[in-house]
Amino acid sequence: LFAIVSRISQAAAGAEWRLYRTSTDSRRTYATTPRPRQEVTRHPALELWNRPNPFMSRQLFVEAFSQHLELVGEAYWLPAYGDTFAFPTELWPARPDKMVEVPSATEFLAGWIYRGPEGERIPLSTDEVIQLKSPNPTNPYRGMGAVQSILTDLDSTRYSAEWNRNFFINGAQPGARSW
Repeated sequence: LFAIVSRISQAAAGAEWRLYRTSTDSRRTYATTPRPRQEVTRHPALELWNRPNPFMSRQLFVEAFSQHLELVGEAYWLPAYGDTFAFPTELWPARPDKMVEVPSATEFLAGWIYRGPEGERIPLSTDEVIQLKSPNPTNPYRGMGAVQSILTDLDSTRYSAEWNRNFFINGAQPGARSW
């Protein structure tokens, strides 16, 4: 499992990411004729993507959130803003197990609670969290990864391997309890 997830996340991180601007011409285009686009080589979004925060390269950032997405079907980005609040200056990945959704009866989602390393609960608005997810048929707020769908099989394999290991460590002697 580690090898598969690692390979997928490394491939995503190793991709050559580009930014394009499409034509603003609103005339009808045909399916066989792609809309003209022009590559953008300088833009704050590219600078942010290539250096998401002072402690992570793009490679590490993409690998981290790709692993979360592959393993549990969801990944979270926490954008940090400078003085102007116009455009994020940093992007941080957040572990999915640290994020708790706050449902709303009128807005669908009121926000998030981030559980910090010391157990602190940090409320976040929906504008402060970017959630990437694969659909989860049992929970509209959360994602579901491929691993969760085969978790029983993975657990069975692990338990069988542990039992076999312990059997041979025990000198292949059957265990017995004395009551």
